[in-house]
Amino acid sequence: MKKKEKHILNLKDTTEKGPRKYYISSQEVGDIWRSKQIVKNIKYYSLENFSKNNIKLNNDAIDSTKSSCAHIIKQFNKNKNVPFIREIIKTAEKPIIKNIYSEYPYLFINFINKINLKNKKDIAYWISRFGLLGDSDSASLNQENLFLSNDRHEPMLLWEYEKWHLKYAYELWNEIIHYEHQQNPANLLKKYFVLKENKYLPKFEKNKNFPIFIDKLFEKHEPFFDKRDHDILLDAAKALCGMIIQDHLEHRVSFPVEFNDFTSPVPILETDSLIGTMWLQLLNYVRGEKLNKAICKNDQCGYEFKVFGNKSKFCSTDCKTKFYNNKS
Repeated sequence: MKKKEKHILNLKDTTEKGPRKYYISSQEVGDIWRSKQIVKNIKYYSLENFSKNNIKLNNDAIDSTKSSCAHIIKQFNKNKNVPFIREIIKTAEKPIIKNIYSEYPYLFINFINKINLKNKKDIAYWISRFGLLGDSDSASLNQENLFLSNDRHEPMLLWEYEKWHLKYAYELWNEIIHYEHQQNPANLLKKYFVLKENKYLPKFEKNKNFPIFIDKLFEKHEPFFDKRDHDILLDAAKALCGMIIQDHLEHRVSFPVEFNDFTSPVPILETDSLIGTMWLQLLNYVRGEKLNKAICKNDQCGYEFKVFGNKSKFCSTDCKTKFYNNKS
């Protein structure tokens, strides 16, 4: 993605309440959400320095995901003796282009729950199916990879950083839904918020490799007060989840408009990177997507996938083929 100056998630509300920020709904985009990922043969990838420690990002002045990724790449460029994935850019074989957003709508859950970032086998299996996380466009304004003459390098700290935040936002939203149904959101306070001077502030465990600035995101918006009102706490929790999603997604989305029938425009929400796709999937989940999932019957996979019928047993045709080939 080359044009990232404007944040497309900031739309104007024309109701009598006046302008406000809110996420694009199905009415604005016509529910056309898609992704475009390039996946190559596993032989064009290699896992480097996995016995080494990750980069440490110690800049406490960082206050956005976009700047965090830029600092990760800057540090990585200075010291490449850290875990990273190498991809050969120019290959004899034509790469596969996938719409992973639609084909694997629960991929973000598998990234959170199934991938051990210390396990080379897990990483190799992932990239053989879905490729790297960052934007494959060397001209992109998003600095997520280091591009050399014929190599693309992606530091594993990027994976750790994104997985931490995806997990936090996903689990926070599940807590919100649970306690909203129980009509007892006060328990949210224990795990995700701390009350200081009648103000709710986010609570989280610090990470040794990168600074967490969720509290800075929260401070940019109107503070949530009144410790006696559970509805205020619930609103604060929802706002925090929305802020995290927007911080990770707004610079990773394109907004092309196509005239499919040559009369009316069709706006499309499109991601070019795998990590942008997974955050878009989380946003769809937060919008109210009901999980109807099963675990792939292929033992070599075991990923969770969206069930479209009662007889669905495999997450993909490849997994189905491998399962029956192994049985024969």
